Amino acid sequence: TQCAAKPGQGINLVWNGVTDSRPNTAVGAMQNRTKDVVDVNMAGSVDSVVGGAVKTVLENCGFTIVSKKGPEAVNVNVELTDFFAGAKKGFFTGETDAKGSLVVHFSNDGRTYDLNFGATKSDKRLKKKN
Repeated sequence: TQCAAKPGQGINLVWNGVTDSRPNTAVGAMQNRTKDVVDVNMAGSVDSVVGGAVKTVLENCGFTIVSKKGPEAVNVNVELTDFFAGAKKGFFTGETDAKGSLVVHFSNDGRTYDLNFGATKSDKRLKKKN
């Protein structure tokens, strides 16, 4: 809905991939039956998972992703700074914590523009039977 007006119409972007700046590459943690915490990792590469989602949003906003820099094309790359979801299970309660942040870098002819995105969600509640 935010891109219904296609604000990127007529703008070509050269995709330069995703840089993973996270200190820990796990995307989640899960507590098993023995109470050990196990890291969960991405099934694919960061560029295919996060980069694919960012490219889809850019295309939905009217931008055209091209492979070579031409006249008026803008370079774009993404820096992933945080992406994690964890859960803790207690006897009566359950707690979840999810957070993600990334920076989209645009550059052209020595000019740069950075967009910072971030979101968090936490939830703590009594456990349900199912």
